[in-house]
Amino acid sequence: MLPLSFITDFDRQRIVHILRISLRDEICGLVQACVAKHVTPLLNEISKLKLSVTTMSNKVADLEQDLDNANQYSRRHCILVSNVPEDKDESTDDIILQIAKDNGANIVLSDINRSHRNGPPKRNGGKH
Repeated sequence: MLPLSFITDFDRQRIVHILRISLRDEICGLVQACVAKHVTPLLNEISKLKLSVTTMSNKVADLEQDLDNANQYSRRHCILVSNVPEDKDESTDDIILQIAKDNGANIVLSDINRSHRNGPPKRNGGKH
């Protein structure tokens, strides 16, 4: 014969319900603590990395501006000439001097630091 139980089904349901709530709250607390323990350092690292990326992005922008300024300064005496027929064994200095003379500009060879065609030589005596 089975022993008699003095706990009713209602009491058992209440006990189960209370245990579920208690365990749920306990498990949630443990999970939150564990997650916080591992996630908080990662969030701190992400913040540091974001700051580092921002700092480096600003430095890159500054360096790009400095490079552009330096390139612009180095091009201050550059003249681009187009649609001038290309000859074999030509002297770009002579071409520049002739164009200047034809247009009334008074320059001499010593005024030219360097001259060259832009791009590779054209085939068949083409134009730039």
